[in-house]
Amino acid sequence: MNCPSSIEKATEFVRGAKQIIPAGAGTKHPKKDTLGTLDLSGLSGIIEYEPSEYIFSARAGTTITEINELLNKNGQYLPFDPPFINAGATLGGTIACGLSGPGRLRYGGIRDFLIGIRFLNGEGRIIQAGGKVVKNAAGYDYPKLFCGAMGTLGILLEATFKVFPAPRATRTLELTSKSKMAAIETLCNITLTQWEPDALEFYPEENKLLLRLAGNPDALDARLPKILQELGYCDAKILPDDEATIEWNALQEFHWTPRDAYILKAPITPKEIPELEQALSLNDVKRHYGLAGNVAWIATADTKALEEISTILDNLGLAAIKVRGNLERFIYGKTRSHKIHGALKEAIDPLGKFPVLQ
Repeated sequence: MNCPSSIEKATEFVRGAKQIIPAGAGTKHPKKDTLGTLDLSGLSGIIEYEPSEYIFSARAGTTITEINELLNKNGQYLPFDPPFINAGATLGGTIACGLSGPGRLRYGGIRDFLIGIRFLNGEGRIIQAGGKVVKNAAGYDYPKLFCGAMGTLGILLEATFKVFPAPRATRTLELTSKSKMAAIETLCNITLTQWEPDALEFYPEENKLLLRLAGNPDALDARLPKILQELGYCDAKILPDDEATIEWNALQEFHWTPRDAYILKAPITPKEIPELEQALSLNDVKRHYGLAGNVAWIATADTKALEEISTILDNLGLAAIKVRGNLERFIYGKTRSHKIHGALKEAIDPLGKFPVLQ
């Protein structure tokens, strides 16, 4: 395993290596102690931070914890709730897996906040893409291509993000229904309101929804009685702040599934949830639905079950990508064309040094 302490050493390694497996803290894809593994955790640190401009730049190996601590001092935050923070997730790994948490619902995901990157291509050349201003339309939009690319396009060295002011207050409602269908109906009803939910998550095994609202504390407290009245058809309660914090942190850390489980992420719609639930109920598989029922998280510790899940997803016309686990395979379920990705990879990585998205 190679762990460079500088960009120059990383560049030297890429130019001399035949096969390269980029790695960060190993929170999502365990590190492989092989000659081709490039451990980027040594390339860490905040490069630039302008609180008045609401942007920061950091090296790929910088932990999200370090970034959050800096932002918190200035009343700012990353609204998309990057996962696996307590586990030590790095900026580069979060980008590579394209991971966003519950807060993605209101303000968008990681790709909406990433505005610039520096990366090494397969020939060991450093490429600057995007910039350090929010309105930047020059050149090809490489930053968004790297979100969820799983290290198949290049080696992330640095990234620039825009950030938002942290909300003055949040309120969390726990909504429990008598059945899954009733919970899904409630979920859909909430998305049609003018409440502007900050996050809305569905726990299928408990027929439970977790709804977060954010904003001015006085305005939130004034709105809550009416919201609770409109939700009178289900068991609705306001969670104390400390209990709510525990719940949301547990979601960001994926505590609903074992640490050794493989995790798949699949785009879905609320109307597709019942059929997927029925199909997966025959297996010992954990599920959770985020983004107001538009993202399915599916987890299992059994590699054989992964193949069964893939078949189920394929039959339902759904595709998923593995965001945690040590298998080389990334794609499960319905096979989609990767022609555009393949063409980009050939241009950026002509020697085929980086992993293949398969």
